[in-house]
Amino acid sequence: MTVHTQAVRIAGMVGRGFLILFISGLLGAALVRMAPGGDVDEQELDPRLRRESIEILRRQRAAQQSSLNFYPRFIAGLLRGDGGNSTLFGAPVAQLIRERIGTTVRTVLVGLAAGWCAAVLLAILSALDERVATVLLSTFVSATLLSVPSAVLAAMCLLLDLPPHAAIAAVVFPRVYPHAYAQLRASLERPHVIMARSRGLSRQRVFCWHVVPSTLAPMLALGGVSVSFLR
Repeated sequence: MTVHTQAVRIAGMVGRGFLILFISGLLGAALVRMAPGGDVDEQELDPRLRRESIEILRRQRAAQQSSLNFYPRFIAGLLRGDGGNSTLFGAPVAQLIRERIGTTVRTVLVGLAAGWCAAVLLAILSALDERVATVLLSTFVSATLLSVPSAVLAAMCLLLDLPPHAAIAAVVFPRVYPHAYAQLRASLERPHVIMARSRGLSRQRVFCWHVVPSTLAPMLALGGVSVSFLR
């Protein structure tokens, strides 16, 4: 296969990818506008607005209801660095993103770190503790958090006045704990670990020098995809 043929194939794949993204976005925008309540603006509920102001708002919203008109203009604006204006905050979207990107990144990183630390520490405790009650309690906590939708966890943290990273940690923890526990238990049952323990080595030494190195690679791989847990 020549270099020219490969370049043509790659260009075709990239073109099909962009086409699929465009069609998917167009269909998504159409579904949002066809959804119940999609044509309702909360600003109309403001009792201070006059009828003329409400009619202006409705005409402006009607101009954006057509996905065939709105979505191409939206994509063209994104290519120019213009994400439009937020109707809620009354400010450009790009400006709002610049103002909040630092806080968002810090919140996500703190939430990921907290969820990972809690999951790994509890997995280590459950794997090293030979009591069944410890494993059952840890599994119950993980399964309970896993069965609760992420939106409900976020709402509960909001009602309890907890920081935003607490909700992220609650989402990450039940998805990391089962894998961490399974890797640790599998490493503890490997022949060289059993041999090391039978020779009288301390549990701490066996764990640090034999168990941790064998679980490091799969845990790093899990860490690489843990960002997708936040979707």
